[in-house]
Amino acid sequence: MLSAGELHTVISQVQGTPYKEVLTRYVDSDAFDTGNRNCFYDLGPHQEGKRYTPKGGARGIYIAEGVPTALGEATQKGLAALKPDRIATRLQMDMSVELKSVLNLGDARIRRRLQTSIEELKSPWKGGLLPPYSWSATWLLGEAVFESERFDGIRFPSAKVNRHYCVLILTERMSKSSKLSAHRPGEGLVSLTGDFKLRP
Repeated sequence: MLSAGELHTVISQVQGTPYKEVLTRYVDSDAFDTGNRNCFYDLGPHQEGKRYTPKGGARGIYIAEGVPTALGEATQKGLAALKPDRIATRLQMDMSVELKSVLNLGDARIRRRLQTSIEELKSPWKGGLLPPYSWSATWLLGEAVFESERFDGIRFPSAKVNRHYCVLILTERMSKSSKLSAHRPGEGLVSLTGDFKLRP
């Protein structure tokens, strides 16, 4: 991966990709029954830190392309570890997503510009939450993308399910033309609401 300074330069130059897809996330049924029913809560990455969002960094929604990927990510151990009782308390939630521009890390040309690889993008990142608090390569990349204000999100390889992808939606960077609609399978679409900060 490029250095932090180099990342900011390259991210200001690479082209984003329009993105339209139905994505999936598994949500703990207890959280769904709390009353607020906000199953796409975007403060978690900011509060806890995630793969592309350092603790105290960007707000966002992590969500998967397809049910198999969502299941693998929900267990945090991949598809081989799935058992029926492991997902019995989780609800499948789908989201229709239409984003103006994402940084597509599935594109080998983009990875070459960033001097990174699938292996590096899937490598462990949680060490940054512990002393000496060194930032992971994906944190540096995610921060550069967020600060550029050029992208609605990042499409990235799942670390749990080979050759499958997930998406980080940067809710504070969503353009006005981008749309998110949530629904449970078999139910109608419900437009997401929240204090998302829209940009022109």
